[in-house]
Amino acid sequence: MIAAFGAEQTITVAGPIAWAAVALLMLAAFFFTRRHPGGGLGLVIAALPLYQVRGTLGGSLGIPGLPDIPTTLLELLLGAVVLGLLSRWPAIKPRRSPYDLWLGLWVGGSLLAALLAPDRMQALGLWRAFFLEPAVFFVAAQAVFRKESPRPIAYGAGAAILITALWTGALALGAGTALSYDGRLTGPFQSANFLAHLGVPLALLLIGWPERLSPLVRYVPVLTALLLLAGSQSRGGLLALAIGGSVLLAVRRGGKRLRQGAVLAAAVALVILGAFTLIERNDRFSTRSTLWGTAAEVVRERPLLGAGPEHFQDEVRRRMGGDDELRRFVIPRAPDAHNVFLVTWTEWGLLTFLGLLGLLGTAIRLLVTRRDAWVPVVAAMGAAIIAHGLVDTPILKNDLALIFMVVLLLTALPKRRAS
Repeated sequence: MIAAFGAEQTITVAGPIAWAAVALLMLAAFFFTRRHPGGGLGLVIAALPLYQVRGTLGGSLGIPGLPDIPTTLLELLLGAVVLGLLSRWPAIKPRRSPYDLWLGLWVGGSLLAALLAPDRMQALGLWRAFFLEPAVFFVAAQAVFRKESPRPIAYGAGAAILITALWTGALALGAGTALSYDGRLTGPFQSANFLAHLGVPLALLLIGWPERLSPLVRYVPVLTALLLLAGSQSRGGLLALAIGGSVLLAVRRGGKRLRQGAVLAAAVALVILGAFTLIERNDRFSTRSTLWGTAAEVVRERPLLGAGPEHFQDEVRRRMGGDDELRRFVIPRAPDAHNVFLVTWTEWGLLTFLGLLGLLGTAIRLLVTRRDAWVPVVAAMGAAIIAHGLVDTPILKNDLALIFMVVLLLTALPKRRAS
């Protein structure tokens, strides 16, 4: 694969001392979750940026007969929390939800695509991080928050933003690089857009959270997220913030204001997308228009399975590799189709795409029928993710898939008064 955007600022866990520290952390998370189930799930949200802390389990640890299995600190923490919840069985056990059918199709369809991929082990690793673990988080969180307040999710969201900001600051002060090749703020991530993917929906969650939160918990992370967004110069992030913010204000007002807000949000989306189109029309090397056309070709040629996980860039190279300028300027910035719906179909197949549509359709149906204080925040987060998804991929990533699950979770919880 050709590298895209720039280098990630990962931290590698290696050596017995580092792994012993990780093991102690996981043990602490396990016992904390046994005592505070909701708090354990909040820890998972707080640890979203820590998928950049990586290591290898198995053979490299001296365990004979086991292959090397890449993992992340976020993944290990989620596993410890889930084990802590399982230790509380049957006091805490999964319940049926309106998403079960579509979640099964989303996970099952992506598993099929991974099993049929040329590099099966790599594809299964992506499937585990992008589909299986988020689904496990959803099931666990629904079981816990059916009876208790989901407030730990808000605390975790604020902590995730602040951890990202602190990491970015450390890189900017000399521990690495916090900028992309074109001077945009990336923090510990591969792309400046990833800062917006993380920060915008979490900021909207805190702004719209209907339960009482201290001003420090609510507004410091929000202001931090806005500063990160400004530094990233992410147009897709600005689009998401404009749409999500408009929806939040409109739904809070209700009645005619709701319809006016929907029209306003659509108008803002059209204006910004129109600006994208004009910019790309005047720049041969802007990628999105080219990538969407290539994605359409892939869907026509292989509608059931697409190109396979992580192989869309190969399709771009195969079609454009003869053009030296396109090979130098477009292909390196084309890891995927830069549209969440096209990426889902072209890399994970038709079944996964239908599962995604089913999840989104169910979320919209539940929002329309709910009449409580949770509707504005969920509608705003969902609108921001979908809006950003028109020009990028704000779901299929370790941390972002969990944020998507939070949106689904808050629509599926029993109706309750905010406290």
